[in-house]
Amino acid sequence: RDPSLIEKVIAGETKYIEEFQPDFVKIMTDGYFHYQHPQVASARRISDLKGLRPLADDDPWFTEQIAYAKKLTSKYETAMFYNVFGAATTLRFMQPEWEKGEALIVSWIKEDKETLKAAFDVISGDLAKLARRIVTEGGATGIYFSVQNLIGDGITKDIYREVIAPGEKAVLAAVREVS
Repeated sequence: RDPSLIEKVIAGETKYIEEFQPDFVKIMTDGYFHYQHPQVASARRISDLKGLRPLADDDPWFTEQIAYAKKLTSKYETAMFYNVFGAATTLRFMQPEWEKGEALIVSWIKEDKETLKAAFDVISGDLAKLARRIVTEGGATGIYFSVQNLIGDGITKDIYREVIAPGEKAVLAAVREVS
């Protein structure tokens, strides 16, 4: 919502890279934590996620992030890894009170884990597409994939493996194909 944030983050990253000359860089994605899907953005009940469809290939959520990555990757020869969050963390960040997002995810798993898994699969598909395109079009070396496991507080290892992990593995497989 605030384009100046992107320029502020790039300025900070540029300053850091030029002053420290690191061997590799994690490209920060402040301003892009939210998955810009209107149905997901307005979801407050699990039923709001039924029938979720992926974003179009030309959606600004993809094209703007690719352009953002290029601003850094085209300027430096340092290995650069683009920050990508898993679907569960992305959904959690999108809640009005994001710190309560984990409890919401737990309640949605209890209410209708099949709908939530299907939504995570769609979100993860878009995250996988983003990761692939960030490498092939944005020039990144790869991704820094943050999954923040969410095991505990109502999410067992079995639930994690069934509902959350498949999408995370799909993102990793997609980027592995190109990087």
